[in-house]
Amino acid sequence: MTRALDAASIADAAVALVDAHGVEALSMRRVGAELGVSGMALYRHVSDRNDLLRQMVARIASELPPVPAADADWRHTLHRLGMTAWAAFERHPWLIDLAVSPTRVVDATSTVGTETVLRRLMDAGCPLERAGEIFVAVAALPIGIARVTLDRTAERSVDYADAAEPGPLTAAFRARPFDAARGRRLLETALDALLDGVAASLPPASGANAPGTPQRKESK
Repeated sequence: MTRALDAASIADAAVALVDAHGVEALSMRRVGAELGVSGMALYRHVSDRNDLLRQMVARIASELPPVPAADADWRHTLHRLGMTAWAAFERHPWLIDLAVSPTRVVDATSTVGTETVLRRLMDAGCPLERAGEIFVAVAALPIGIARVTLDRTAERSVDYADAAEPGPLTAAFRARPFDAARGRRLLETALDALLDGVAASLPPASGANAPGTPQRKESK
């Protein structure tokens, strides 16, 4: 049955198609078929395939948890940013290839969300330039860890270039699979370490209560 055609319904159908068949399957013709219309009919709402991809990312981002409320501190806000990105990659692994490609970086954080993150860091004592660096660092962590642990892990094993017999610690480390569960733990650990470092660099009144805040419970 033909569904109402608008930008949102097109993006939803495209996301469902790519979730099921991979980003290589995305075409105007196939999305149109999912909606019961011709591929040409989509061009009244989407200018081209790149525009469709952008709208797909925006659609997914719009359904993720928002930036924490105004009374949240900088650390809570940045932790939410990292774990929200992880949730999107875990649900839609194909987003990893869109987030960073040889020709572009896709920033899925809303303009309001970016302004909020930067403002909360600056209110804690960060200059704007450093606040921006911290923001990018937190955004990059889930991309890198998702690339290692979520990107086609069912089809890929870890190939260690050093063929020497591993010691007991190395053997125990390598025995654990690089899967989604480990990826989430890695991201939690990396975020805690990064945010501890940020807290240590802030004026005492701003960073004093940051380490040890219970963000882990919220991200599950």
